[in-house]
Amino acid sequence: MNENIGSYEEIARQMVRHENELMNHRVTWLMSFEGLLFTALGFAWDKADARPLVYVFCGIGALVPASTWWVLDGAQSALSALREWWQKHQPVPYEGPGVVGFWHDSRAVTWMLPWRVFPVLFAVAWVAVGVINFQRPAPTGVNLTTLSAQQAGATGTPSRSMAAPTNAPANPSPAPVPKDSGLPLANPQAVPTPPTEKKNP
Repeated sequence: MNENIGSYEEIARQMVRHENELMNHRVTWLMSFEGLLFTALGFAWDKADARPLVYVFCGIGALVPASTWWVLDGAQSALSALREWWQKHQPVPYEGPGVVGFWHDSRAVTWMLPWRVFPVLFAVAWVAVGVINFQRPAPTGVNLTTLSAQQAGATGTPSRSMAAPTNAPANPSPAPVPKDSGLPLANPQAVPTPPTEKKNP
């Protein structure tokens, strides 16, 4: 065992490094995903017809941290197992560095580590958002359908709300113009002209 202790020590360090990289990737992915969900929540919060969509955000936002916490807890258990294995099999006396640079033996301190706290905080936050969304009055903001219709009108695309009413005549006739108003007549043939007297030379 003592002959191969150097190779075992290097293998343990590589495994610890691999677990740390996986934990870093998972925490970064969780933070990016939750930031995207909270951004979408900010856009949909004051829309009158987006309350069901807020519940969808709350469900996804609470389930993803729960799943992430499970895999992060597995990585933490793997690190603990590697450290315990090294403590049992390291040579005595041993004056070299351990496979882990620093380790918290207190369980209370371990539960305050970022990869354990962040998933719990995100899950609790989304549950609170769901409760607030249930208790608040109905929003009176712009509907998502109305907003899309206004955006379509701004880009020149006709929408249903901008169409002409169905009870309006297809070709409305112009209003009659008095003869003495000085304005051109809409239909000059419809108004008879008075006869003119011929003067003899």
